[in-house]
Amino acid sequence: DTYLEACSEITVLAEPEIRYTTRETGLMNLPCSWTEDARSKTLKTIPKGKKLSVTGTIRNADDSKWYLVSYEGTEGYLFTGDSKPESWFTRFQALITGE
Repeated sequence: DTYLEACSEITVLAEPEIRYTTRETGLMNLPCSWTEDARSKTLKTIPKGKKLSVTGTIRNADDSKWYLVSYEGTEGYLFTGDSKPESWFTRFQALITGE
């Protein structure tokens, strides 16, 4: 069995959801842990406040919920606690900064 086969509650969103990182965090190749280990590697480091496109959700074998996200052309997994939903304020900030 692969790691992803042990996961549950895998959902693909009909429309991408916009979220923003709440701290510097890693975009991981698997939804295993918040740090690199034998299975999970960091694909990219995402700075705090960056816009993400969420395309799905997954609950890992440890019962932690993760998002499947796209960031700067790379797809990977982000722990749900490292992001917040888009709001009027984040939309306003994006207008000001041009992101």
